Amino acid sequence: MAAIGLLLLEAGAMAQTTYFEQNFDGAGPFASTTPNTTQFNSLVANNNASFTTSGGALSMTRGAAPAQVSFLRSTNFSPVPSTLYMEVDVSVPQVVVDINGAAIFNIGRSLTGVAAPSNADVFARFSINLGVNNTYQIRNVPGGASGTTANSTTFANTTTVKVTLVMNNSNASITYFDLRNASAPQMVLAPGTYDVWVNTTPLVLGRGKVAGPAGTPTLTNFNFLFNTGQGTIVFDNLRFRDIAGVLPVTLNSFKAEPVGSKVELAWETAWERNSREFVVQRSTDLKEFGDIGRVAAAGETDGRRQYAFTDYNPLPGANYYRLRMVDRDDTYEYSNVDDAVVRLGQPSLVVSGNPTTGERIRLQAPGADLSQLQLTSVMGQRIPFRVNRGTEEFVELIPTSTLTPGMYFLTLVQEGRRLHTKVLVH
Repeated sequence: MAAIGLLLLEAGAMAQTTYFEQNFDGAGPFASTTPNTTQFNSLVANNNASFTTSGGALSMTRGAAPAQVSFLRSTNFSPVPSTLYMEVDVSVPQVVVDINGAAIFNIGRSLTGVAAPSNADVFARFSINLGVNNTYQIRNVPGGASGTTANSTTFANTTTVKVTLVMNNSNASITYFDLRNASAPQMVLAPGTYDVWVNTTPLVLGRGKVAGPAGTPTLTNFNFLFNTGQGTIVFDNLRFRDIAGVLPVTLNSFKAEPVGSKVELAWETAWERNSREFVVQRSTDLKEFGDIGRVAAAGETDGRRQYAFTDYNPLPGANYYRLRMVDRDDTYEYSNVDDAVVRLGQPSLVVSGNPTTGERIRLQAPGADLSQLQLTSVMGQRIPFRVNRGTEEFVELIPTSTLTPGMYFLTLVQEGRRLHTKVLVH
């Protein structure tokens, strides 16, 4: 479903600005010369390179030189932020040629979509090492500031990590929740420095801005350049917001999927501290949202946790959903908005139990012509399967060979419509 980068505040909500948010669902467009808060200025693959968003994530593949995949946000964030809290989910399903620093993500000013920027224009950055045996690392290299190169632990190609950068370009120290333990004393970030986290592990803390102590970069642009090595890098759930009001709930994803005459809502948190509940809200016009249900929160978790809610009475046409994430002290924040279009009698696809084991995929597919269903790998390779019709509500897809861990895509083209969903195998 098409995710709408929208954060609405009501009286009593914590003040916060979301500058950019994209989870790569829907058909786009993901780039525009006059971008909104969900769009890049450019998203380009040159020569022996390609990208796809068909599986609900941005999958970028680089072949032999001079191939390059890049995206750029050159339209300045407005208002110009003095602090930024950036998050992105990263995975590397395939490594063909290993090399350190194969791809780099920069945050700063006056950035372009082709060439590596000058250190003078960069405030913060991280890069990705492509390793042997289909492994990868997250890397941080200092610029004009003192410090040493830092590499994360090594991850397998079946592992997705969340990379978080916290940046302070103000004249005073700031605080934010410790990702290891939000109930512990808050992290303190000095002026002109940034922290890099991989999941809940700090990669660098208090790193001086890349431009050096005397540099004056702003936090207004970002770019990503996949210039060396060969393989596939996948990004999902990319978000930039200011630090004010960051609650101790990190939301990885929130999706609404129509299934016949109902809508299935699913969301996942990376970790939680002091969370009380999720209030599910619905609107038909993006103006007035009403409560339709509540789901109790875990309160205290250090790992990923999945939640689900079913709207049994959606209205025909477009239904817009969001979460009101409430803390135990009654502070709250809204999720992004996701939409589900209910067309009675139209086919739909929802994987039940995701991630799955790889031996079978349990699927809700009301109205779907299963002969038109395709299962593909992240590299686009078609995977044969047979259909086991179970109950009236569920069917099972049995691959001819057990799927290896990783990400796969289910695609259905029927009645002029193209539906897709991700399948994760652990």
